[in-house]
Amino acid sequence: MVAIAAHAAMLTQTARVHAQCDDDPLAEAAATLVLSGENPTGDALTSAARAAGSDAPSVHALRVPAGDSQRVARWLDELGGRLHAPLVCGEARTAEHRFVVAAPAAGHLALLGGAEVRVTLAPRWEQPVLFVEDATGQVVRLEPDGERVTLPIELEPPLHLQLVARGPDGPRPVAERSTGEGPDTRVPSSAAPLDERIAALRRRARVGPLRPHRILSSVAQAHAETVCRARRAAHEVEPGRDPRARLRARHVEARHVGETVARGATPDAAFDALARSTAHREALVDRRFTDAGAGLALDGEGHACVVVLLAAWPRLVVAPP
Repeated sequence: MVAIAAHAAMLTQTARVHAQCDDDPLAEAAATLVLSGENPTGDALTSAARAAGSDAPSVHALRVPAGDSQRVARWLDELGGRLHAPLVCGEARTAEHRFVVAAPAAGHLALLGGAEVRVTLAPRWEQPVLFVEDATGQVVRLEPDGERVTLPIELEPPLHLQLVARGPDGPRPVAERSTGEGPDTRVPSSAAPLDERIAALRRRARVGPLRPHRILSSVAQAHAETVCRARRAAHEVEPGRDPRARLRARHVEARHVGETVARGATPDAAFDALARSTAHREALVDRRFTDAGAGLALDGEGHACVVVLLAAWPRLVVAPP
């Protein structure tokens, strides 16, 4: 174990000296993954970045031959354009390969000690909201006043923090961290159908079930297909076409409208992303919502896009002739 750690440190240092990417946590994650000899995606990739200290909400990786700098540059340009967010990246190298790990950097969470957290956003990102979930599943929504937030002392550790902010594609998670010790009782992964998982989440939160709604399902399905075509999980893939606008186009109004969007390597991975995200799960168990519709689409690479559209007392509004 000591030899592996030393080797990882050496690879990380080599990456800092020779690479364009110099984010320390992502470089350390890249070194760890190079030593594993695998090409991980999804949870394994995110776990390595978390263990290295990154607060990125999603992580992406590319393995190329050691001298292929042009491919790395093209990949980073395409990734930044697709995510509509600034990027940070780190890398490690062997004699044969270059392994690059990149992540969006639209926001950051810094644990300052005690109950203090610092929240920062990149330019063009605004309206930050911090969701804090404790070990019992209780979720608190905090709106930062300035850069510092004080966490409620009554929450039971460990705490999972998720920062959500509004960017070019609408609101989405921009940073995540965990703090404190104790058993983690957050909702585990499951391959159960989405409607059953949502029903279970709502029972656990002691809120009523959601009614299936045909038009909400149709609108959710259309947006899932749009997300797959764009290859990014966003509420506003097309400017001005947020969930409420898309419902209005189908002559539906509601007191409240919400939406959760996820993209994963498989349908189960996309479902898990919704269930494990504090902000998304809070929307799914919001007691104000009465109706829901879900959409699932696959892109040309086999990735799954899942959209759940939520509404409170939706009604059909027919425009006058």
